[in-house]
Amino acid sequence: MLCKFQDTLPKIGVILIFCVAGVFLFFNLDGHYLWKDEAETALLGRSILEKGLPSAFLGKNQIHIHLKEFLRSDGIWTFHPWLPFYVTAGSFRVLGESTISARLPFAILGFLALIATYFLALQLSRSKLCAWFSVVFLTCSIPFMLHMRECRYYAPAALFSVLMILGYIRFFQFKKYTAPFFVIISNLLFHSNYGIFLPIQMALILHAFIFYRREPKFKSFLAIEGLVFMMTFPWFVYFNGFQHSSHVFGWKHLSHHLQYYFRLTYKFIFPVFFVVGLYFYQLIGKKKEFIFTFLQKLERESMGLLGMILLVSYAFVILGDQRFYRYVIHLVPIYMILLAMIFTGWFRSQKWVASVFFLFMIGTNVFYYSLPFLVLKVIPEGIVGQFLSLEALNQLKTKQAKIYFSPVSQYVDELTHPADDMNQKLAAFFLKRANQNDAIGIAYSDHSLMFYTDFKIINLYFEKEQYPEWIVFQPEWFEEIYGPLHQSSYVKKMKTDYDAMVTDIADHRWGQRPDPYEHAFRSEISVPRIVIYRKKKG
Repeated sequence: MLCKFQDTLPKIGVILIFCVAGVFLFFNLDGHYLWKDEAETALLGRSILEKGLPSAFLGKNQIHIHLKEFLRSDGIWTFHPWLPFYVTAGSFRVLGESTISARLPFAILGFLALIATYFLALQLSRSKLCAWFSVVFLTCSIPFMLHMRECRYYAPAALFSVLMILGYIRFFQFKKYTAPFFVIISNLLFHSNYGIFLPIQMALILHAFIFYRREPKFKSFLAIEGLVFMMTFPWFVYFNGFQHSSHVFGWKHLSHHLQYYFRLTYKFIFPVFFVVGLYFYQLIGKKKEFIFTFLQKLERESMGLLGMILLVSYAFVILGDQRFYRYVIHLVPIYMILLAMIFTGWFRSQKWVASVFFLFMIGTNVFYYSLPFLVLKVIPEGIVGQFLSLEALNQLKTKQAKIYFSPVSQYVDELTHPADDMNQKLAAFFLKRANQNDAIGIAYSDHSLMFYTDFKIINLYFEKEQYPEWIVFQPEWFEEIYGPLHQSSYVKKMKTDYDAMVTDIADHRWGQRPDPYEHAFRSEISVPRIVIYRKKKG
């Protein structure tokens, strides 16, 4: 009877989970405006419609980024590969320019990434139940789903990563048409994000050398990789791909990055400590069939492939200049497949116990990192205060206020009740009050204002001594740009020559970006309000 239940569950559940995923991806796509990086993609898509190529110059404005080498001398954008920009331009051509048309093609690609994950899990596990678990875990990984809705490279990178791994596996199984499929998908991934393309390619070549070098298809695979290299390397040179490498090498730099990605992984991607606990539970268990039985049956080549992709990807990202969740977005489907394999084995051994833990896993994040905070929240403050200093206690309260014990419920609430959007309110403010020829100075959300308005937008991070008609004053950014505010000559002149207008716009430093450390599911009352300065007449 159990086998029959396991066979029918995926058939019933697969349709349901993809319906849920569809709601998570497509519902209320215009709930908030494009944040800076999304708007950058949209603006470059607009420039393609105007000029045929992605250009940083659009009318009176210029798209800025933190490196000088991001442009060629002719103004052509080379900081990123171009596929996301052309996808956006195509959507604009068909549907017109809007928030929805900017995000829609990427949400579709994100949905396809879930489907591809299902088939990759099925290929690796030969279990429909495991494939179903993989999609459920991925759908309930809210940081991942947030990124899949963005007008950015995240969704195509995730989709083509999964497809490239699937194509690699099937190539060595002598499946038809996998060679051209692998070449096409490799190029699509490269032109989505070569920072994700490179570590996966390195891992696949290393894996093939270790496991398949005596196979008759090995030489054919090397020939295919040679073709992929010849098709992508000239573009890598054209894009000046090495501009993304770190300019500060050293153990301290690598250590900070390594710690960051470890924290990121166990907090938002894979419940490391929970799985370690399960492993020890298995060791002391007395039953013959244990939780990790299914994972242990995974083919040696398949386990080596997944492990190698994880290892090479982490080694690659810790060498980068910056660190973000989006740099390991391609690893999330792999982690969800591994977690699904663990739960599949557990479900076959202890169905009811595994079901309870499964519900907690998809509905809460207590098995990731919030359990200690939940326990401390229950303990009276007086008892906790005996072991912590006043400063440490206040820091704990601040962290507790930002912990979401059920990201899924928070996300559903955001979809139905969007949080206050700084970019939307800023655009509305200037469209109502500014004159057509006015210029606006802002430290960060310049691309958003460029997309939604026709004003000249000045990025004060790069043009520090400009005094336009309007200045959006955000203390954190101004402190970083001009130094201590009470000593800044720029701030003093601004306060002398401008009139201050206190607004009700919440000062979210990064806007509504999807990063799990920064994303706000609900409007935050305690956030300071933005003050906008208008130059005095005469």
